[in-house]
Amino acid sequence: MNRVILANSFKRNVGAIFIVFLVLVAAVSVNVLADIAPDDQEGASGGNISTVEQETNVKMKSENVVIRLTPARRKKKDSEDKSERSRAYLKTDVEATFTMLNTGDEDESMDVSYPIAKNAESQGDEIKNVKVTVDGKEVQTEKVERMPQTSMIEKSSDASLWVIFPVVFKKKAETEIEITYYASSTESSKTPGFTEIEYRLETGALWLGTIGRGNILIEMPFEYNDQYIKLDGGGPWQTIGNNLVWRFTELEPESDDNVSVLLSTDVIKVSLEKPYFEKIEASSYKEQDPPPYMENGQFVNPPSESIVEYYPYYAIDGNKDTAWAVYRPVDPDPWLMIRFKQSKIISGFSIINGFNSDDDEIPSISGAKRVDLEFSNGEKRSIDLKDSSSMQNIEFPEIRTSYIKLLIIDDYSGDERVAISELNPKLVEDSARSRSVAVLLLNEWILIGLVIGGIAIVLCLIIILIYLIGKRQT
Repeated sequence: MNRVILANSFKRNVGAIFIVFLVLVAAVSVNVLADIAPDDQEGASGGNISTVEQETNVKMKSENVVIRLTPARRKKKDSEDKSERSRAYLKTDVEATFTMLNTGDEDESMDVSYPIAKNAESQGDEIKNVKVTVDGKEVQTEKVERMPQTSMIEKSSDASLWVIFPVVFKKKAETEIEITYYASSTESSKTPGFTEIEYRLETGALWLGTIGRGNILIEMPFEYNDQYIKLDGGGPWQTIGNNLVWRFTELEPESDDNVSVLLSTDVIKVSLEKPYFEKIEASSYKEQDPPPYMENGQFVNPPSESIVEYYPYYAIDGNKDTAWAVYRPVDPDPWLMIRFKQSKIISGFSIINGFNSDDDEIPSISGAKRVDLEFSNGEKRSIDLKDSSSMQNIEFPEIRTSYIKLLIIDDYSGDERVAISELNPKLVEDSARSRSVAVLLLNEWILIGLVIGGIAIVLCLIIILIYLIGKRQT
């Protein structure tokens, strides 16, 4: 399963960490991002790890994790899928700070480790720019390969690649460990069209006692919306602006606390190509085709690869094979609104009306017949559209607005459904408009200068003529 995993890999013993952690990531084929874990000193240089328990009196007093997600696009490679969807991903910057407390009466010296790749050959998929500080001082790290052999996992053909560093936990004292690194999300195998990160807290139970308190902050690139951002596990979550926040105390983490965040790659692509969009809203949307069906007296969803959804953002994703659609008996007055991050000048829009799928099993949907447009300055327009799946270009006098709202008044529907595949406002760039205004002003000043110059020349000629006439008379 291709995914990025961010895990609390704290363990009470060497055997347990490999048993628990490897079970968790057995289906992962690329990056493994994890928090610190106590390590076996004898096994730090590599080789098989024993299952002998080594108890620790070190407790995780607190953890603060910040995950910053930034839309990005991979460079094309000859061997990779060149589709725009496959190239869109999330650049993931992680800052993790852990306050550890040694509750024992003796110092504990150990190597602390965390995994960075399930397959040691996946060098291109490692965490990048790893920096570790212990009590404010940067420490050196070492990469180690391991081939696990345990009673639960017979033999693994994939060596795990780990980073280790030494720490001395002073008795009855706190130690602060900070780790920063960079990685990238990977395409979700369980939800096509989404890229995924995952943060596992379950293995945090391997430290002494509970996790005293924690703050998990995910800085999203845009406002949370369950249509294109799917959040599962942990919580309760708070939304603060574009951020997702989970605060907890005295947590004994279990599997239900593992957090999964999936973002639509189409939305990431739109955010890269159309950064002026703030968000898109709609009165409603038709959930999917085909709908769930009855099987043995129960509703069953069709295979995920055959499901077509009609979220509002599909109207601006640049893909004519997706669409926003509504069911008018449920939503008799449907509307779609595009908000800009700041006011823009628009002179029209292009639209692909209706929805026509190349898949014979997915029904086509008729388009709008007449729509009303509303703008933030109060102006309105009424537009008649053609019953055509080709791109239609609509123009009107320039309007400065912070949003464009399209209301469907009438449609060509024969089955009470209506769809719009693409809606793209035509923006007039302020810089270009400013240049045009500057040119007009310059031309006006040139014209005024020419007029004034002409008048001056005429006056000079008149003065000269008067002078010559007076001189001739004398």
